[in-house]
Amino acid sequence: MRMTAVRKMTVIRKIKGRIGIALGALAGMLVALASAQAEMGIIATDDVEDAADYTTSFISFGTRDGPFPEFGLSPVVGDNFVGTTRGASAENAALSGNFLNTAGFGVPIAAGTYTLSVSAGSNDIGRDGYATFEPFLGAVGGSMLPSRNVTTAYVDPGPAPTEATWQNVVVEYTVPLGDPLIGQEFTWGADFTKALSPNKFAAGFDGVSIDFLADEQTGSLDRDTTLFGPVTEWSVNNSTFSGNPYDLGATVTFKLDGSDLERKTKMFYDESDTWKFRFTGTQTGTWQFTTSSSDGELNGLAGTVTVGASLDPEPRGFLVAANSKFARQIGETDLKGEVMHVYMNLQDPASAANPGFGINDQGGWTPVSRFDEPAERAERAAYIEQATDNGMNTIFLHMNAQWFEANEPAADQLISTNPDPTTFRALEEFITDAREAEVQVMIWAWADDARKWTPNFGPLDGQNGSADRRLQRYIAARLGPLPGWSMSYGFDLDEWATEAEVQSWASFLNDEMGWPHLLWARERNNSDLGAVSNDFRPDGNPADEFYQLAVAELDASQGRPVIFERRFAYLRDGVWTDEKTRQAMWQFTIAGGAAGWFGFFPGSIIADPGPYSNPEELRTHAAFWKDRLLIDMERQNQLTPDNLAWALATPDFGNIVIYAMDTDEIQLNLSGLANPFFAILVDTETGYTEIDLGILSPNDQILDLSSFGQARDWAIVLTEVLPGDFDVDGDVDGADFLKWQREGFGSQCLDSLESSIRRYQYSARCDRRTRAKLGWNTIARRFDNARCSASWKNVMK
Repeated sequence: MRMTAVRKMTVIRKIKGRIGIALGALAGMLVALASAQAEMGIIATDDVEDAADYTTSFISFGTRDGPFPEFGLSPVVGDNFVGTTRGASAENAALSGNFLNTAGFGVPIAAGTYTLSVSAGSNDIGRDGYATFEPFLGAVGGSMLPSRNVTTAYVDPGPAPTEATWQNVVVEYTVPLGDPLIGQEFTWGADFTKALSPNKFAAGFDGVSIDFLADEQTGSLDRDTTLFGPVTEWSVNNSTFSGNPYDLGATVTFKLDGSDLERKTKMFYDESDTWKFRFTGTQTGTWQFTTSSSDGELNGLAGTVTVGASLDPEPRGFLVAANSKFARQIGETDLKGEVMHVYMNLQDPASAANPGFGINDQGGWTPVSRFDEPAERAERAAYIEQATDNGMNTIFLHMNAQWFEANEPAADQLISTNPDPTTFRALEEFITDAREAEVQVMIWAWADDARKWTPNFGPLDGQNGSADRRLQRYIAARLGPLPGWSMSYGFDLDEWATEAEVQSWASFLNDEMGWPHLLWARERNNSDLGAVSNDFRPDGNPADEFYQLAVAELDASQGRPVIFERRFAYLRDGVWTDEKTRQAMWQFTIAGGAAGWFGFFPGSIIADPGPYSNPEELRTHAAFWKDRLLIDMERQNQLTPDNLAWALATPDFGNIVIYAMDTDEIQLNLSGLANPFFAILVDTETGYTEIDLGILSPNDQILDLSSFGQARDWAIVLTEVLPGDFDVDGDVDGADFLKWQREGFGSQCLDSLESSIRRYQYSARCDRRTRAKLGWNTIARRFDNARCSASWKNVMK
């Protein structure tokens, strides 16, 4: 397809067939039939490429007996046979079944025409008849376009047929502008309803494919999306340009109506005379965009992107810095503290004998393009899963010269000085898949001169030279609009990269990207870096070494988050045991949210490090800190005067987190605080379990933990008991009164310290008339008369 005089454009909101696609679970239901019941096996694949007309077939099914020519896939696993009806005449024909097959995937519906292709018929010799299907297109958790009742042609097997007889049924659905489906995620499927026959008949629901945006959208570049939803992409054909297409500049400016908010990005070349540009909505509303370029085909395009609310109640955006912490954008206005720990494992999951993908070098690099191959996608998923199984929320990818040629780490071996789209497709897939699992991708751009893993060799013309700047522009344009990644300049920078050179790199990328992505560089600390990195090599001696180093770095970071970028790989240097890894994670976090780098180190001095022996301890750290590192928390160690005990707290002391090492008692200095606290205890050396300590009064005390076992490393959460917060949601509103009023407290003993405190506090906030109206006096008398322990009564006084 070429741009015509009226500038027709086909927009594919799918990034090379993969970005944004997250196959949902396939659901199949087979109803028992009169004479047979068979189990149905399904294979789904997203291994498809863009067709010549830029339509995309996302999912197809095969048949029971062989590849179906319309879809060209291998046979399914199992029996794809739906069932049979048997009858002597048409009058005796029966309803043969009713089953529904659906799938969902994370691409938002846009205005346009969609083609749903269904195959139906008989695989069995000697059977005839016809089948009725109802294909449908809909939205995950939303409305659905009306199903279309479709009846296949009559199947006449004829004398001794030698192959199955199938009909392909095509149904078109049009989603108009303004339809409520727009912005929701796809579902599709077909409902098999009838198989009728004058003799005997077998009908099978064979396959479904969907052509995505098969129509041309002429003259309009307007799009609909959702907040932080899958990236929106435009494709522009430009067959008239001559020269290096990677150097052709085209700027796209997005402006939010009614606001000063503006985002600028660039187009990027994606082979086959195609330039693309992308957008992610960070605020709801209508964004106007225009393009400008010295090239006529890329200049003067204009349109809108309408960003609607996300179906996700807490849509996750970009990773940013806030109050010396890594923070995740949540929705339009909120930030949530994120405890970032990087997981590294470059060993090939498919071959334990092939560590480091055959690169037996302790530097370790990631040949990411291999994950672009269908057979390797399971390894990509396995890498992400390994990170979460080991309590980490960030995976590490190491690029070097493969920015320019896939799978080539050394710059002196390069031929091309243009970015390699194969590498970038693989990076995009990693970023997208990881984001689905709430995992961040950390990219190491370069390494060191000794391995020639820098832009100072081969045809490249040095740091920030013409080839390097071309790469930086491409990174900014292609990856910039995608949430879910951060980048470090690399390691051993003292050997080859000055502070000024790193600052030039960071400043250029920050100006070009249009969306926020944290950049840092080991042992470099200029103002254009969003985070501060170091190369410390602590061993945990003394026992608080990790904490003290983190405190010193955070105090000097000028409000930026801190990462310990030295790779603390398992058993490396004879230091990083399970215990040291766990303690470093906790000390880094309780110091104020410093990040660390862990995992496995192929080719290191430990020939076979093996897995962490107690990964559940690391998962406990991740579970404990999920949503608990608040942006405004600061160190408040006066609350924990013991050695090897530290505290973080919000300014109002409404939320306090304490970590204490190697003890069976913890001293708490809570005197002077306004209200009691709900208290939860967690043993950091086991799988995650919360121990309810009840309510602690706001006074100095010693928590005796000996009943829970020997001296351990403990974490405690203290949450302020707000007066009147009966529903324990952190505020006091009408819902609290309704809960108090509807549930009441009857005549039973208020034998819970929690309820006693709440009722006491609620009464204290009400005047006498209000208390009488609420019946508080009656409740108080019942409490006084009840057989409750003296200690609880003392709390009420």
